[in-house]
Amino acid sequence: MSSTKRIVRAWNGSVVESNCMEEFSAGVSRYANAMDVMGVSFQKFHIELAEVESRAVSAKKRPRSLEGRLHSLEESLCSLETLLRSADELYRSFEERLRSTEECLRSTEELARSTVKLARSAEERARSAEERARSAEEHARSAEELVKTIDSELLQVQAKVGKATLFLMREPK
Repeated sequence: MSSTKRIVRAWNGSVVESNCMEEFSAGVSRYANAMDVMGVSFQKFHIELAEVESRAVSAKKRPRSLEGRLHSLEESLCSLETLLRSADELYRSFEERLRSTEECLRSTEELARSTVKLARSAEERARSAEERARSAEEHARSAEELVKTIDSELLQVQAKVGKATLFLMREPK
């Protein structure tokens, strides 16, 4: 056992007795631990490398699919632009029809107002005509009464003239 022991000078200069087998065993353990850590790190590296390779493969495929998608999106954009132009034209047409309808509505409202005015004027004329007709009837009655009165007075005058004529004819001259 004395062969496995050795005298080692420590870092501070003191002399320490050390067991070489224990040191070797501890060194091997440290080496194994380091290799385990390196192995785990190496496995992680391989996993990450596989992921990077997988991403690279899909990245190579992606431009083609992206080009296809881009082309599809460009076609969709063209059709959307066409639809937008059609919608704009339809909207302009709708605005023109709306303006035309509003103008028709305004002219209809004006026509309705003038019709109401004409109806009121016609009612006023009808009332005025009725009043004139009543007034004419009253004048006609008055005229009839006046004619009767004149006829009566004329008859009285004729009777008086007739009496006067008779009276004058009886008188000797």
